[in-house]
Amino acid sequence: MKSRPMMMAAPKRVYVDLDDVICDTGIDLLALLEQHFGRHVDLEDVTSWDLGVSLGLDQQELRQFMHYAHEPKVLQQHRSRPGAVEQLSRWSDVGVEVWIVTGRPTQTFAATRSWLQDRKVAHTRLIFADKYGNYGGLQEMTDGVEAMPMEQIAGLGFDLAVEDSAAVAGVLHDELEIPVALMDQPWNRQMEDAGRLRRCMTWEEVDQMCGDLFSGQMEP
Repeated sequence: MKSRPMMMAAPKRVYVDLDDVICDTGIDLLALLEQHFGRHVDLEDVTSWDLGVSLGLDQQELRQFMHYAHEPKVLQQHRSRPGAVEQLSRWSDVGVEVWIVTGRPTQTFAATRSWLQDRKVAHTRLIFADKYGNYGGLQEMTDGVEAMPMEQIAGLGFDLAVEDSAAVAGVLHDELEIPVALMDQPWNRQMEDAGRLRRCMTWEEVDQMCGDLFSGQMEP
């Protein structure tokens, strides 16, 4: 019987993004791009968070692409990232509150909830946040349900955030003063470690950051 790896010091409440943090979304979206638009783009070439720029789509094409990307059947096929489900389970086992905070349109609630349940992803709450302002231009995909404004995140008492968006990570770290584990992706490589923001290549490195942060080895 395999023994569980020893977990580093744990936070009390964590903010965890979903796409490309818990699940591998990007690779599936590139397959979708090739299927619907006949364009091949390698993941390592997606160096801008602006998908119109990275994928070579005009505004109309991008809107259509985003609708394809958020169809329930597409959301259901995403695979979990290595180590993600296991780490969230270990946190949950020792009483850590795992709040999944996604920037997806609120219309995807049922499909998102189903994905989490099917894969037994341990979490305390699922929050839809307006991370990018104006619902990322996808107001028609909200079903009239409001997402949480980013400024409200500050009052939720997070000890750590795990994100892949450089822009959102910057807000969390610089404005809301939340330590951030930046999950390495091609679109955030221009962001440098600073203060309590650290790039993590794997979920094991996220756990290591927790150990450093909550044992006092990381600068406040």
